[in-house]
Amino acid sequence: MNGGSHARGASVKAQQSSIAIRLTTKKKFTKSEDGQLTASVLKHRNGLSTGHTFQVDVTTTAPGPLEMHWTDKGASKTELKSDVPGGDWGLLEFKLMTHIKAAQGAWVGKPELDRTSGKDRSTVTRSVAKLIDSGRVEEDPDWKAGQPKRYRQTT
Repeated sequence: MNGGSHARGASVKAQQSSIAIRLTTKKKFTKSEDGQLTASVLKHRNGLSTGHTFQVDVTTTAPGPLEMHWTDKGASKTELKSDVPGGDWGLLEFKLMTHIKAAQGAWVGKPELDRTSGKDRSTVTRSVAKLIDSGRVEEDPDWKAGQPKRYRQTT
């Protein structure tokens, strides 16, 4: 990306750097029609959301291979919230997701998530709801009233 120091060249480098990017279509493209995408950086290296977005213009009508031109749109939180479902993740959502992933498919109880986060229970509940809405986490379908809710990474 314009000679920057992030993920220079190989996809292996991007995987080693733990970068998560979400692509959303703004204008569909075909063989005969150019289009546009939005690329949102959700996680970068240390697991923190950068909230950075790029506009990607896709040119398919020019002779030769498909071309992609990246325009840096900066770290606009309002654009992320409107364009990308689940794009309004904050540090707490990433912390909870990291803890849930570490359980490797086992159910993680809500009290454990409350302790892990160090935040108010209602704040954790809202953050878990964001993770569920984004499709990354599922709630235990066998939950019964009186028991703590349990969550795990979506399989």
